[in-house]
Amino acid sequence: MSDRLKPSRMELRLEAEIAGAATAIDADCKRAELAGYHARLGRFDEAKSTIAALHHRYDSRPNVAISSWVNLVEGLIGHFSDMDPAARDKVLRAHALSTAAGLTSMRALSAAWLAHLDYLQANVPLMVAWVKEVLAIASPHGDSAYSRVSLVVAQAYHVASGLDSAIPWYSRAREWAGVQGDDATISALMHNMAWLRAHELRRLAFSEQDIDQAKRHALLSVESTGNFDFLIGSSSLQSLIPILRAQVLSVLGREAEALVLYERHLASALKEGMGRLQADLMADIAWCQLILGQTDRAAESAVAAEASIDPVGHHDDRALAHSRLAQVFRSLGQSAGATRHQALADTAWAGHASLRKRILGGLGDLTVQPPVPPAV
Repeated sequence: MSDRLKPSRMELRLEAEIAGAATAIDADCKRAELAGYHARLGRFDEAKSTIAALHHRYDSRPNVAISSWVNLVEGLIGHFSDMDPAARDKVLRAHALSTAAGLTSMRALSAAWLAHLDYLQANVPLMVAWVKEVLAIASPHGDSAYSRVSLVVAQAYHVASGLDSAIPWYSRAREWAGVQGDDATISALMHNMAWLRAHELRRLAFSEQDIDQAKRHALLSVESTGNFDFLIGSSSLQSLIPILRAQVLSVLGREAEALVLYERHLASALKEGMGRLQADLMADIAWCQLILGQTDRAAESAVAAEASIDPVGHHDDRALAHSRLAQVFRSLGQSAGATRHQALADTAWAGHASLRKRILGGLGDLTVQPPVPPAV
């Protein structure tokens, strides 16, 4: 741990539970849980060291509880280091093992993480199924699955119908994370709110709607998230915040600042698993270059952005990329290209609207929230 940081409340709690564990197995499960917390903060060396030690102790004499935790944590390491798609298989194995062994808390926690991963893939039916499973089986006495599943539902509502419908779930996620001293989940909550606020700001700007209210919150949300990550020592997916800051700055007419951030962080962002955003980021880079008078570079970046668009990727990723490219080509005097990209943007935005309706339909029969957490 960094010399400038004191242990968080969650670390202190888990270390106390390790010291007071009734059995060696119980202590090692808590060690694995602590490794998962470290993975979520980007402290991968610590997490990997703990998991390697557990492999050494248990590979020759497997224990299902340990195996479940090891698979879950390996999935978290893969996801938070570079959004490795194989991470889901590890989490799914943790769920299968814990289900077969009747380990309800682990089953609920792995189901909550599966809901998160399927939300990221816009797989609405699976996401909703995992959410319902968590709400049906998680312990009412402090199960850590509650903070994660509440955050997933909050994000889904935020995407589908805006912040107002998401607030009760964000609040519950924050409450459970606060009880557990889980700074990593608080950070994740802030990250997701910042991304979705920036997404809404850009959508409004591209559709030539009023952005005054959205822009008041977007940059402040990004800066607050970055400051909180620094405070808690989080280094997970380090390029997320500067890339998000660049996206907001380019909308606010601060293209020179945005371009510096893109040039400094684009390569590392792609290595960290943000490849699905490459076309959108390159299109925004082209716009910044164009505004700054770098016409030739802008044209090159626009062509690179076109080439990297995934025709079956997420609707909103494609919509944002095509919307920005329409502006770039229009400014370059290439009307045919501008018209083509605007039509593709309109189609992608319609697809995103359809996804929002599917999310609302899927969440419509959620009749319960996680309980209020116990007082600290």
